[in-house]
Amino acid sequence: MRALLPTDVLPPVWTFASLGEGDVAFWLCEGAPDDWRVAVWERQIAYGDNRWTVFDGGMAAFLLAVLTGGIAPFSNELSDVDQHEFKSWRAWQTR
Repeated sequence: MRALLPTDVLPPVWTFASLGEGDVAFWLCEGAPDDWRVAVWERQIAYGDNRWTVFDGGMAAFLLAVLTGGIAPFSNELSDVDQHEFKSWRAWQTR
């Protein structure tokens, strides 16, 4: 997970998630879509650190690793006491 993107050249990216703290998750659009890796841009970092971190895997593997505590790529860690639940976009439209 700690592979970093260079700060001077940014490959093509496509946003798929953003957090309230300002962190953003992207697909690195290099090669075939099934091979796209995930990159995270962290808003809150220590001075001099690279804001970009790359996960060597796709979005599904990334989300599984985040939700099960395998990785913590964001500025704020997800609480281990919070319950994670999938809600379809349809459920949000019926409110």
